[in-house]
Amino acid sequence: QAFQRLGIRPPRGILMYGPPGCSKTLIARALATESGLNFIAIKGPELFSKWVGESEKAVREVR
Repeated sequence: QAFQRLGIRPPRGILMYGPPGCSKTLIARALATESGLNFIAIKGPELFSKWVGESEKAVREVR
């Protein structure tokens, strides 16, 4: 509603960053739960590959 009043579209996502252990995942999981949305936790190394195109493929397959 606040975004509609301002005449702007809400953001499609957020980027949280910080050192390990500062509750980024906990906050994201809580927001998803309260909003009734799905939450998918993925660690960076799960997506990276030494083979050309494989990292991109892994990102596409997350959906």
